Amino acid sequence: MSAYFDRHRAAYMDHLLAVSTRAAWEPWVAFFLAGVVECAQESNAFADELLALRGRYHGMVRSARSSGLLATLIDELFRVPSITIGQTAKLLGVTPAAASYNLKKLVDLGIVAEATGRTRNRIYIAREILGFLGRDVTDASHP
Repeated sequence: MSAYFDRHRAAYMDHLLAVSTRAAWEPWVAFFLAGVVECAQESNAFADELLALRGRYHGMVRSARSSGLLATLIDELFRVPSITIGQTAKLLGVTPAAASYNLKKLVDLGIVAEATGRTRNRIYIAREILGFLGRDVTDASHP
C-alpha cells in the first residue's frame, strides 16, 4: 500500500486531512479500497511473472532430458536464489560431486552463475530470480 500512497500522495494527504477536519470517512475508505484493488492486481501480475519464469526454467531442464533433481533445485532457487554445492548435495540427497554436476547443468543453461570466482566454497546465484527481489511490483518496465 505504501507504493500506492506514494503514487497518489496528494490524494492521500487530502483524504487524511478531510478525515481529520470533517470526519469524511467514506471517501477515505473508497480511496483506500481502490488502493487495495490496485495493489492486489499488481501483486497478481508479479506472481504470474515469477510463475512464468519458473515454468520456463522447468521447460529448459525437461528439454535437456535431465532428472527430476534439477526441477527440485530450481524450485529451491525460487525459495532462496543462492546456493552452494554443500546445500545442493543436502537438498538433493546426493554426493558433492553429483551436486556440482547438477549445478553445472544449471550454469550451462544460464539459470545460475557462480558468483565468487573461487575454486572452493562457491556460491551459485540465480540472477534473474534475484532481479525480482526488492523490485516494486508496480515496476512495469521489468520483463
